[in-house]
Amino acid sequence: MILFRSCIGFLFSVLLFSCSTDLQKEDSLVSEEENENLDPTNSLSIRELEFLEEYEHVTFNLAPDSFGASVNEKWISDIQLFLDGAISDEYRSKVESTLAQFNDVLSADITVQLVETSEESNIHLIFGEKEAIKEEWPDMFNAIGDVNFKGYALYNRDEDFNIIEGRIWVKN
Repeated sequence: MILFRSCIGFLFSVLLFSCSTDLQKEDSLVSEEENENLDPTNSLSIRELEFLEEYEHVTFNLAPDSFGASVNEKWISDIQLFLDGAISDEYRSKVESTLAQFNDVLSADITVQLVETSEESNIHLIFGEKEAIKEEWPDMFNAIGDVNFKGYALYNRDEDFNIIEGRIWVKN
């Protein structure tokens, strides 16, 4: 019985002195190596994790010719957008408003702006029915085929995965 009481007393002491509350600060420091091994997504919400999953899918796996790259393809220069096709004043205004919002959140190194001609652009957007791109971009027209897309985009990049130009067709 004394042995039993001693064991219970020891167990109680261990529990009493080894437990901490959420309000207590941990005294131990995480080593640099342990810090590098921590998963940075541990502190993200479910919504943030879903966003990252969708971003990864769109960025690395969506294209039919995707090879599952592990790098981001990105712009490193200003984006010059030319609007073509059935562009109404209302549509142009919405695009300008959206671009202003983008410019507010993009890094100071890159801006997006509308330009007046296709020649000065590095993104050409054609707004209208699919037939509007048949003559201008037959490769895109053929890629779309009979699928009922409401838009399609293609871009070119350099050897360092920097996007250098793009083409966008938008139906509505």
